[in-house]
Amino acid sequence: MIDSRKFTYISLLLLFLVTIALMAMTRLLPGFSHIGMGACLWFFTPFLPLLIYRSDGIEWLDRTIHGFECFGLFFLISFIGCLASYPMAALSSGWVDGYLLSVDRIIGINWLDYWWFSKNHPLFFEMLGKAYASIAYTPAAIIAALAGTGRFDRLYRFLAAHLVCIVVTDVALMFLPATSALAHFLPPQVPDRPMAGIGHIAIIQGLRDGTLSTIELTRLAGLITVPSFHAEACVLYSWAVWTLSKVRLPFLILNGLMMLSTPVIGGHYFTDVLAGILVAGVVIAASGYLKPSTMYSVMRGMGWRKPGLVTLSA
Repeated sequence: MIDSRKFTYISLLLLFLVTIALMAMTRLLPGFSHIGMGACLWFFTPFLPLLIYRSDGIEWLDRTIHGFECFGLFFLISFIGCLASYPMAALSSGWVDGYLLSVDRIIGINWLDYWWFSKNHPLFFEMLGKAYASIAYTPAAIIAALAGTGRFDRLYRFLAAHLVCIVVTDVALMFLPATSALAHFLPPQVPDRPMAGIGHIAIIQGLRDGTLSTIELTRLAGLITVPSFHAEACVLYSWAVWTLSKVRLPFLILNGLMMLSTPVIGGHYFTDVLAGILVAGVVIAASGYLKPSTMYSVMRGMGWRKPGLVTLSA
């Protein structure tokens, strides 16, 4: 049985190689015109401490070093997973909105009613917008909280589950591409239509017809499909901090609002949301079969103990 840290690294490497192969297959080229030194540092800086530090039992420093590592892993997983969605979209065809609408009718929730309820309550709508955007910064807080309290078993499982959820969402995009409930129900003249619910449509069409062949790496966009990745993230983030009693409630409130924002701001069908919850639940359950990888076993297993490396002592 492989441990969660090794699983994450191996799976990330495989995801990278498959993404390169898919880019070549679909003749998509990466664009580097807007990449500067600062962007490159985002990739490598979190891992640099691992190259120069050998654990001597300084607990707070060990936690800090591996907290940076986990932040770097999360960033790479998100970046490569987002990039992989482009060739997946290029390989897709048609739209499955009709099927999603049918399931929404069975569920019995009217998307338009929820939209107008949200729009008619400006404060609620504004809160939904901020909660939807929180997906960008909440992971950093989760990683800091778990690393700071030494819960590296939970943290590496969280990273592994995050990676698998991204892979599932990317693969689903090829077979279940959708526009959005927002695009289906709201005509273009409706003011304040959130771009998160419609911006992906032109990108997918451009990838399919070949008019979009260069992918600017600093301008990657989320390509909506079923399941909803925001819904998956809500479940993952809530599960990750569940053992942290002091911060559990604020995170649950924030993630609850993000879940509520997904149909309105993200333009998702309710079917997308339910599918995202189901996928995240299955992935979290499956991650329990990974072997625990504690901080101290990680430090003892590092392969960086070479002469000349910096050794920090108390």
